[in-house]
Amino acid sequence: MVGFAETFQNNYNPFIPAGSASGGRNIMLEAPLRVDLLHGGDIQPWLAKSYKFSDDGKSVTLNLRDDVKWSDGTKLTSADFVYSLMVPIKNPQLNLTGVNYTSVEAEGDYSVKVDWDVLAYSRLSQLATDAPIVPEHVWKDVDPVTFRNSDPVVTGPYTVSNVTPQLVSLKARTDYWGGQVPVKELDFVPNNAANAQARITKDEIDWSFLATDVKGYVSSNPDTHHAVLQPDGSMVAVLFNMDQAPYNELPVRQAIQNAINADDLRKVAFANQPKPFDLANPVGLNSQVASDYIADKFKGLTQKQDSSKAKKLLADAGVTIADGKLVKDGKSFPLTLTYERGNAYWNLDGVANLIRQQLKDNLGIDVALDGLTAAARQDSMTKGNFGMALSYPGAGRGPYATYSALVGASTKPIGEAAATNFGRFNNADFDLLQQKLGSTIDKTAQKPILAEMEQIVFDQVPEIPLYNYGGVLLVNSTHWDGWPLDSTANYVPSPGIGPDMTLTILGLTPKK
Repeated sequence: MVGFAETFQNNYNPFIPAGSASGGRNIMLEAPLRVDLLHGGDIQPWLAKSYKFSDDGKSVTLNLRDDVKWSDGTKLTSADFVYSLMVPIKNPQLNLTGVNYTSVEAEGDYSVKVDWDVLAYSRLSQLATDAPIVPEHVWKDVDPVTFRNSDPVVTGPYTVSNVTPQLVSLKARTDYWGGQVPVKELDFVPNNAANAQARITKDEIDWSFLATDVKGYVSSNPDTHHAVLQPDGSMVAVLFNMDQAPYNELPVRQAIQNAINADDLRKVAFANQPKPFDLANPVGLNSQVASDYIADKFKGLTQKQDSSKAKKLLADAGVTIADGKLVKDGKSFPLTLTYERGNAYWNLDGVANLIRQQLKDNLGIDVALDGLTAAARQDSMTKGNFGMALSYPGAGRGPYATYSALVGASTKPIGEAAATNFGRFNNADFDLLQQKLGSTIDKTAQKPILAEMEQIVFDQVPEIPLYNYGGVLLVNSTHWDGWPLDSTANYVPSPGIGPDMTLTILGLTPKK
C-alpha cells in the first residue's frame, strides 16, 4: 500500500511532525476513542470501551479495555493513558492538535479521568484518533521531544519489521485485542502519485490514496480496480480574509459568491474521478455526513450562479470596476486568490483558473492567482497573508468542530499565526451560539442552536462552500475480498485514519 511520505524515516514518535514520515504509525499507535467520520463526527469506543461525562460537564471518565496488551506482552493500564495524554500538556511545543484539557488522573488500573476548565462535551474528540497512547514503561525514562521510538512498542495489530527510505514492512501480531489479523504482512511504498498509479494498475499494490488518473485506473479492469469516494466531512471553499479590504464588505463577498458557478468548478475538480462528491451547502456543513444537523430551510441548497444579482450587489454598494479592479470611494482594490498549486489529484490549478475566469466573465474583475506549495499556502493562511483562498473547511468531527473555525476568539492579527479561523471572521452572536452549542451533548437541543448559526453563515458569507470533499481511495481486489466498496460501510477505508484502517484490514479475506 501507499504511505504518507516520499521518503520514510525510522521515527515512530507520534508527538512530533517527523513521526508522520514513518509508515504505519497510525495503525500501530492507537487512541482512546474513534471519530466516526461518516456519521457527523460521532465518538466511538476504541482503547477505551466507554466514557461518561461528569454532572458539571467539565470532566470525562474513560473506562479502559482490560484485555489489551502491548506488543512486548505488558498489559495496557491507566498509567499509559495518563503519561501519553499529558505529553502535549507538559510539553507545549508538542501540542500539535491544540488539546486544552488541564489534567489527567488514574482512577484505578482501568479508569482515567480527564478534566477541562470549561464544558467538555465538544472537546471529546481531543481524545480520539490523534491522541496516541504510548507505553509509560518505555517512555518514562526518555525525552518525548527527541526520542525517535525506532522500535515502537504498540497496541495496534502490527509491529515494525523493517524500515528503509523506500519501503516499510510491518508484521501482524498474533495477540491483537481486536481479533485475528488476516493480512500477515503490510508493506508501505512512497507516496509518489505516478508510481502508485502504475503499480496498482499492474496489481503490485492493493491500496492507495494517490493516483494521476482514477477514471483510467477503474476502466482498465472494472472487475478488480475500484475507486471508493468517501466524504469525510470536509469541503472545498473560497475563504475570505475579513481583515482585508474589500473582503470585509458584505456586498463584495455576496457579489463574488453570485458570480461563481460551483457546479462547473466541481466538474473541473473531478474530471479524472469516476464520479464527483455532492455540491456543498452554503451553510458550511458537509451535506453528505452532517445532513441531520442542517435546518430544514437550508436542506438541499447549493451554490448557484446569478451574474445579474452579482452586478446589482456591487452597484447598490457603490462599487465599480475599473481596469479589472474593484473601486469604492476613490480607492482601488485588486483581488487575489491563494491556492495549493500542483495538486493534480483534485486539479486545484484548474479550479483556481476557472474561478478567475468566472469573475472576469461575470464581473469584469481580474483576479491574480497566488499558487503556493502546500506548506507555503498553510503559512500564508495562518498568518492572514491572503485575500481569498481555496480552503478545506470541516474535518468530519461534527458541526461544533467545523464551526470552531469561524469563532472570533480564535482570530489573530495579520502576520501572527492563528491555529484556526484563518479568515478572521468575527461575529459576537455566532460566538455566543458556539458557546451554547458546546454546553450540551444532546443532539435535539443542538439543532435549534445550529439553525441560528447556519443562518449567520448563510447571511454573512465568510466563505463560499463549493463542493464536498473527502478521499478517493484506490482498491485492487485481485488478492483480497471484503473491501468496503459501497456506502453501507461504517468506516472509511483510509490508510490515514488508524482505527478505520484497522477495521478495513480486519474485514479482508484472501481471494479464493
